[in-house]
Amino acid sequence: MAGLAIKRWRVATNALNWLVFSTVIAWFVSALFSLDPRMSLEALWLPLTHLTIFFIFVDLIQRGRQRLIFEAQFLLAAVVVLMAGMQFISWFFGLGFVPGTRIGWIQVLTPQSPLPLVPPKLYMPLGVSTWLAAYTAPLVIVLVGWAMTMRRRDYRIAIWVLASAVFFIMLMTFSRGGIISIAASATVFGGLQLVQRFDVRQLTLKRTLPFVVAGILVVVGAGSGILFLSRNEGHAAGDELRRDLWNSAFGATRDYPVMGVGPGLFARAYRQYRNPEFVDDRLSSSHNFYLNTAAETGIVGLVICGGLGFVILRTWWGLWRNAVGGRKVRLAATFAALVGLGVQSFFDMFVMTPIALLILLLVAYCITEPGKRLPRSRVLRLATVGLVILLMGFGVGLLQSDWAMATFSHSLDGDIAAAQEAHTIDPTIRLYELQIAYLSTASTDMADSIDEYERVLTLEPTWDTGWINLAALHEQTGDFDAALGDLERAFAINHGNVGALNWSRIAEENHLADDTAIVDRYVTALRYHQWPGMADFWWETPLRQQAVEQYLSGAELDAQYRVYWAHDPLKAYALVPSNPATAPEWWVKGEYTLTVGQNARDALVAFGEAISHARTTGDYYAARARAAIAAGEMEMAKRDLDIAQLLGTVWEFPNSVRIQLASSTDEVHELRVDALPPRIIDQNFEGVLYGGRVAGFELVPSMRSPGPGHAAMQPWYDLAQEYLNDGLVDRALNVYRAILDFAPDEATAHRLLNQLSSVGQGA
Repeated sequence: MAGLAIKRWRVATNALNWLVFSTVIAWFVSALFSLDPRMSLEALWLPLTHLTIFFIFVDLIQRGRQRLIFEAQFLLAAVVVLMAGMQFISWFFGLGFVPGTRIGWIQVLTPQSPLPLVPPKLYMPLGVSTWLAAYTAPLVIVLVGWAMTMRRRDYRIAIWVLASAVFFIMLMTFSRGGIISIAASATVFGGLQLVQRFDVRQLTLKRTLPFVVAGILVVVGAGSGILFLSRNEGHAAGDELRRDLWNSAFGATRDYPVMGVGPGLFARAYRQYRNPEFVDDRLSSSHNFYLNTAAETGIVGLVICGGLGFVILRTWWGLWRNAVGGRKVRLAATFAALVGLGVQSFFDMFVMTPIALLILLLVAYCITEPGKRLPRSRVLRLATVGLVILLMGFGVGLLQSDWAMATFSHSLDGDIAAAQEAHTIDPTIRLYELQIAYLSTASTDMADSIDEYERVLTLEPTWDTGWINLAALHEQTGDFDAALGDLERAFAINHGNVGALNWSRIAEENHLADDTAIVDRYVTALRYHQWPGMADFWWETPLRQQAVEQYLSGAELDAQYRVYWAHDPLKAYALVPSNPATAPEWWVKGEYTLTVGQNARDALVAFGEAISHARTTGDYYAARARAAIAAGEMEMAKRDLDIAQLLGTVWEFPNSVRIQLASSTDEVHELRVDALPPRIIDQNFEGVLYGGRVAGFELVPSMRSPGPGHAAMQPWYDLAQEYLNDGLVDRALNVYRAILDFAPDEATAHRLLNQLSSVGQGA
């Protein structure tokens, strides 16, 4: 197909040619003067490929083959419906097609609770629900336009069915942006249909009233859906984050107004401008196409973007005004879909290939008259030659980049020589130097490791893991002031990392700050910790205990009870309400009744009341399952544990509870292995800044957060003991290492590991 676009060294002539080539020039100029020219130039490969395909779309339409490309798009839409439907079915029936769907909702439904407690949030096959919404929302309007103009009845029915299925998939993403997109598209499409059917002078109240009512219904429905979804805590947190993204984009545009920070580099600039209290390292765009364009390519990019929009509108208007019959309806549908995407782009950013190509297809259809070729020019032939040479040059460069990355992948197992070789092959990527510094702690002396870390941190000053690991090296050499400085840098990048925790720990242990400052940083660390206050670490010193108590004073009652029950039961007992009314109060009542009063039946009632007040809190179902086991209600316990796992838990570990329901030693063994959630290594720093590359940077153990407490780790201690009973000492050692990897503060694991290791060495 590419030959269609470059045949006889020409691109398909269209109204956007000069603006498209101006865009390419602006991209390259911006990239060459960007924050990271190497990565910005690499980021241009994908948009250049998309533009090449855009010319193919235009050429095909000019050859009268628009039916081919739209039917291909509709076939892709059917595939999307199929895969999203598979996710939905797997979620409901527990088929395991999708990660996290081993248990299905059908397993826990009863006549009293016939519907799932939470709806699915579809994201397949695009991987993110907002991306799926952005892909499906415009397709709904396009499919409606095509269905209205199909001559064959069987085709018309098929397209209507597909449009309905795509609309359902869009709704099941629960994306507010998708709702906004389809509402805007439907409004524009309806307005164009009104104008198309009647001359302006013929518009009467009787004729316009149905359209007005339909428009009002669309707006009210969309507004209601958006308000309903906005009540979700996840969306509220996302809104806070989105505002910070927009502020960061404004900051980058202010400081780099002419050419921006460089194409594809918003994520890098964002690390310099963001509020460290609201951080999500996964984000690579500003979640606003227009602000993102301003931040990455400056005023020049915005002007070109405005020019593109104006030319598209003007060209479409000319084609639509002169079109007749089905062509006019389809032009209205494609333009309306573009408007919807344009409105949605105020809240999101879509550069992935399926969505980008859909947008470019709609643009191509809106500016191209089928079967009509525009005159060719010598300049465009030269531009085509330049584009081909450019793409070939990119291909050669990317081959070398891929070679370096393939070599670099061996360094993930600790091979520093592989990282050094990758740096030799592709010396312009900073990531390889960071990996060399990261691995140098195991291959060089302490002073050299410190020097290497300090050198690469001048190249990548927002690498918070690097600052924290450098602090660990300074701590080991006794340079505590330098360690505190490193941790201050890490904390300034992201309040959610362990910078605050370790700053307070080192300052407290070495008397380097006043007590108030130490406690304040401990409290900050607790706010971001997954299990705040549960580990023994938090109760080893008066200042840490003071920080925990200060944090708990603003926490939910059930969180307070859990922490105090583990470390100060008398304070926990004082929290038990005599007349519970809220979900946390009923949970506390139930937990006290079960663990202290040993009354499982009354505990079941209390936990049931907690669930009735908060039906989607998984921890409450896991708690009721413990009471059900104590009461001998095994089927109820199994169902509650399944619900807890489907909803997700924070404090409870369903597999740890399931051990009491196991019917064989093998099942007990498997449940112990899977008793705790996996420890996730954050790879978003390198993934976002370096084009999806993976380095696997980890914090050194001395700097990691405390675990969930000794009681939560008990299944793994039992697993180690199981191996010891069977004479499998090496496996027991590995379990203790896994405990310390998950919870470095576990003193018992340290002691047992040292004992076993010394016994093994003595033998």
